[in-house]
Amino acid sequence: MKKTSCISAALLALAIILLAVTGFAQNKINIFISTGPTTGVTYPMGGGMADILNKFVPNLNATAGTTDGSMANLLLIKQGKADLGLCMGTRPGMPTRARISSRGNRSMFAR
Repeated sequence: MKKTSCISAALLALAIILLAVTGFAQNKINIFISTGPTTGVTYPMGGGMADILNKFVPNLNATAGTTDGSMANLLLIKQGKADLGLCMGTRPGMPTRARISSRGNRSMFAR
């Protein structure tokens, strides 16, 4: 339940930010949501997020695409190839304090 509320809060925050940005511009904004393999949990979740954003945020074109998973999503964000990435923090050996920030960030993980 806690994970669902965190995802809902993040989606709501993203929608509010995008609503504020799109209120000033008439051009469509394209965002890419990196998900995971088609057999995983994050792929349908990312597709659903893109559908909701497209439906309720004007001038936004959100697309979800397949990737190799959580670590690939973090790298895609760092490289500027994805705007939003879904990440599962429950994998063994994966840092639990991953920082997803602006594309210009030098460090991928919080210290």
